[in-house]
Amino acid sequence: MDTLLEPLLSRLAGSPADQVAWQQIKRQIKLSPEATCCQLLFGHLAVEAHADCLPSVLIEHGLEVFEEVIHFYREFLSKTQTYGDIWGGGREFWATVQFFEVWAAGIMPRLSTHRLDTVNQVLARLRSVASAAKINIHSGDLNLPFLPQEVAWNLTLYFTPSVILADYPEFKHLYFLPAELIPLALELENYKLSPRSNLYLKKLLHATRKSAIETSLLNFAQTFPLILHAKWAYAIYLSLAQGEVSAHPFVLRLLTNSYWEAKAAGQLAGQLKST
Repeated sequence: MDTLLEPLLSRLAGSPADQVAWQQIKRQIKLSPEATCCQLLFGHLAVEAHADCLPSVLIEHGLEVFEEVIHFYREFLSKTQTYGDIWGGGREFWATVQFFEVWAAGIMPRLSTHRLDTVNQVLARLRSVASAAKINIHSGDLNLPFLPQEVAWNLTLYFTPSVILADYPEFKHLYFLPAELIPLALELENYKLSPRSNLYLKKLLHATRKSAIETSLLNFAQTFPLILHAKWAYAIYLSLAQGEVSAHPFVLRLLTNSYWEAKAAGQLAGQLKST
């Protein structure tokens, strides 16, 4: 099975729209739904080259193999204990549950009422088994209570509301010092930074401060009891590597929070007048 799927997945990783490769995978799923889905999910879910393309391809063609995927998950539920013994005692089980959630969310708008009921029944059963087993996900050294690939697949979804985390007390230790804020005081008062101030902010964001921000976000993602908020923190952590840190919304909110708190405490008294 692995020798059949590997070249097809490699082609899809390079071009998710490769219809020939998808048709071959679809035939394999229809021929042997349990074995093929098992190999797709357990063999390749964590493989970087395929992790991004597999969900999008299965969502795009989800209706074409709906019955086969549902069949796989029902078989999966009937053999949960066996799969847990074979595939790492729970991590892959949770990965498979969360993949189903992503897959279902992608095709739900196109489902009939009957198929929607089927999806919800399977999803409820998967979550029930996971809860009863008290299975946790551990992703290598990160030790996250969720599957990091799922956040990466849906980065925009989790990042959009995440900036509010800068207001949480868990990140107050990241606030800028009053002395650092003085050159920016007038512009922060007017909620607008000039290009020159942006250059100054870049200097404030030295390697030690960047590391502290990243470490705090990971610690929050690992320990905060609300999983959705933990995913927000991990989304911020991932997004920091995708652009200029000094222009990052989370960093800018930390900056403005630092300013208004310092001003309220009288730590900037007279600075606006003197400037």
